[in-house]
Amino acid sequence: MTVSSVECEWKPWMMIDEHVVAQMTGLAVKTLQNERAAGRGIPCTKMNGKSIRYRVSDVYAWIASRPSGIRDVPIDRRRRKVAPK
Repeated sequence: MTVSSVECEWKPWMMIDEHVVAQMTGLAVKTLQNERAAGRGIPCTKMNGKSIRYRVSDVYAWIASRPSGIRDVPIDRRRRKVAPK
């Protein structure tokens, strides 16, 4: 399931996997996993004891909460701080 193929059909209550969330947000799947393990990031649900799913409405709310958009905040990975503009 790709973002462009089903975006117009999404309902706020639908659940999507981390690969689709990564496409929507521009974050790496590993970043989503690390944020989840640290108790931060987009709220998610574990289904069937294994599969991780995100509610579409939570993903959109998280994107909207970013001050200047996700892709506008470069991260210096060596220092784990926001790089100056």
